[in-house]
Parts: sequence; C-alpha cells; structure tokens
Amino acid sequence: MSTPPLLEMVSGQADPARDAAPPPEAPGQTPVWTIDNERAELTLVGSELLEAKFHPGTVLTLETARELWGLADAHLERKIKYLIVDLCGLDGVKADATAMLDPMTDGIRVALLGTGPADRVLARFFMRSFNPARQFTYVESRQDALAFLFELV
Repeated sequence: MSTPPLLEMVSGQADPARDAAPPPEAPGQTPVWTIDNERAELTLVGSELLEAKFHPGTVLTLETARELWGLADAHLERKIKYLIVDLCGLDGVKADATAMLDPMTDGIRVALLGTGPADRVLARFFMRSFNPARQFTYVESRQDALAFLFELV
C-alpha cells in the first residue's frame, strides 16, 4: 500500500477518482497532446486551453516554471487563452517562481484548482503575484474551472 502525498494528507481532501481519470473534455474540445516529465503533466485541450497538473512532492521554483512553460510553448501553435493549474501535487513554491507568473500568463484567464484548505492557502500565495485586474479564480472542481474560464456561470 502506498503512502498518500503529503499535501493530500494535510488537506484531507484526496480525490482518487479525479487523479486516476483522464481529464474530461472542455466544452466542445478534446485533448490534443500531453507532455509528462518528472515535475508535471501538461495537456493542451482543444486549441486554447492548457492544463498543468503537478506531480506529488513538486516544489515550484523559477527554473521549474521556466522549464514547464518552455515545454508547453514549444508545442503550442498559437497563444493559449485559458490555463488550469492543478495545485494538488505542489509541496512548496519559491517566491521567485511567482514573480514571473503574471507576465507569463498575460492575457490568459487562469483557474487555480485545489482540493481544500491547504490548496486554498497556496492559491492565495499564487494570486498575490497576479495583477488584480486579471481574470483568475480558485476552485475545487475541474467543472467549476471550465465554467469560469469559458464564462458558463
């Protein structure tokens, strides 16, 4: 029997069904490609939605953020409009990593996805780096993230 990741133990909100199942489709869109490395899984859904899901135990550093953005950018045919960042696998975030988030995601609607109080605190840390005029939110379900991103609410 495997030990659950630390963040899931802290939040007490592990969702094995969400973690095991492939991501459901965005409205009218299907996954185009997925890149998986030791830190995260990046999935382009349709032509405008990028999803980033961190693997358990990941600490987000400036170097890691640049590496992941570079991987995604190398496979994108055009600029994305929507981004879902699943925070559940993160064990920490270095302050220098958040400094580049606002410029990197300029013009992109961002939904931060978590599963409870620990992720909510982490999301607040992320949100402080965004310009307050930007469109971003924290949600606890992928469906709510899609509703926000595609303005279905």
